[in-house]
Amino acid sequence: MMKVKPDLAGRIYDLSVPAMTSNGALSEDVQRKAIEHVMKQMNLKEPPSLQRLYDFAPLEKATRQLESQGWKP
Repeated sequence: MMKVKPDLAGRIYDLSVPAMTSNGALSEDVQRKAIEHVMKQMNLKEPPSLQRLYDFAPLEKATRQLESQGWKP
């Protein structure tokens, strides 16, 4: 999709792995860093709450359902 060379794709993946969680949600630290980046770009003074921007409730519900059924990746 991004049409990048395999070596660059590998580097992008390697840089992305620390931000990943086991269920695909963004960690709070990554959420905060993303908000900080946007705030700087848009020259905003007050950050919105994480809950206002991110809603992982459907993902958390699906994760609980899968775990209750014994699903393993």
